[in-house]
Amino acid sequence: MKTLGILSLVLAATLLAGCATTTTTKTLTVLDNNQQVNLTAGQLFVVELEASPTTGYRWDYQQEGNAFLEPVDAPRYQAGAAPMGMVGGGGREYFTFRAANAGQQTLKLEYHRPFERDVAPVQTVVYNLVVGGKGQ
Repeated sequence: MKTLGILSLVLAATLLAGCATTTTTKTLTVLDNNQQVNLTAGQLFVVELEASPTTGYRWDYQQEGNAFLEPVDAPRYQAGAAPMGMVGGGGREYFTFRAANAGQQTLKLEYHRPFERDVAPVQTVVYNLVVGGKGQ
């Protein structure tokens, strides 16, 4: 009888866990440039962009409008595969954010050399974020 009670509790817990809503982490790339991105409050998302920091270029971001994004970690760079003996190859830079509150906001990233004054960015990527409440 005890075994049946424990089994019933385990089954009930499993069913309840299956009913819980889980929000997946969304990944944005240059292909999402100038697109509307729908998120849920509290959801994590990652921006993944090609980069080559050995050339002096880097991605910097700006929140435009009602700033409600929270950076989760420092930006992370991952070098790409390069032929043997080749140095200075490119890779990808990752930015992880949490959409803290519901609302609309623009996230703009610019690829530039910070030490070059009055020079336009080589590339600009813009994401139009629409964040709904947790139950939406």
